[in-house]
Amino acid sequence: MRDWLARCESLSLQPLALTPDVLALPWQPPAWSAVQVDEQWLIRHQPWGGMAAENVWLTELLQSEAEEHVIDSYSPPPAAPGVWREQPAQTLLTLAARHPAAQKLTLLQGEFAVRRRSCAGELASGAVCRAGSGVTGWGKTACWTIAIWRVRPRRRNRPAGPSITAGFRRRKR
Repeated sequence: MRDWLARCESLSLQPLALTPDVLALPWQPPAWSAVQVDEQWLIRHQPWGGMAAENVWLTELLQSEAEEHVIDSYSPPPAAPGVWREQPAQTLLTLAARHPAAQKLTLLQGEFAVRRRSCAGELASGAVCRAGSGVTGWGKTACWTIAIWRVRPRRRNRPAGPSITAGFRRRKR
């Protein structure tokens, strides 16, 4: 994971998600999904799992299964065990883009989680935060939430007053 992130960083890219390739395939039980990528087949056979096999090993891999499965193939089907249903040919990247659930799956968790930049950490007041939100493309809701998060601990210790709410005043037009 560190190597992939280092490669992205060297290209000045900050990935928002890293998804295992096999999980980019559609999951429509009871059928499996498959696509050929270069000299390898990717097969998704579980909601959170799949397998990859070189072309020369695909037949042996599928013969080792206890039962014959229905496989939706997004590449021209091979002569291999199973009931292969030909689907419109698509690349892995196209499948990932058209498969909304794949966009939500990411390995960037824990220490690798994407750190969102917040205007609360960089700017002093809610008023400045609102002004910055237009520049960064954030909506008012995002800044409001950040500002509330920063202010609430003070409310418990101090009486509500102008110093707490000053950043939330609306401008007169």
